[in-house]
Amino acid sequence: MAEVQPASKDALGYRMKFGVIAPSTNTIVQPEFGWMAPKGVTNHFSRIHIPDDPLGSDADFEELMVRIRAELMQAVDRVMTARPGAIVMGMSSE
Repeated sequence: MAEVQPASKDALGYRMKFGVIAPSTNTIVQPEFGWMAPKGVTNHFSRIHIPDDPLGSDADFEELMVRIRAELMQAVDRVMTARPGAIVMGMSSE
């Protein structure tokens, strides 16, 4: 994984560029981050690819977590090309 570098000069994200990682099935995090962004702050998303399968048991949930862990670093590597000042994980696993 690449080390986080200071945000490069950006016309819209001149205060901060956030790299945000979210599961591919999550349709809430990206619009919410857009609504919350103050002037000069931009969000740059990368998705953790996961299937949209039903979770009917603890074993299904554990399999989902295995897939998320397997895909996470690829999503981080992709968002790092935008040179964010920080990375946010936009998900919860309850």
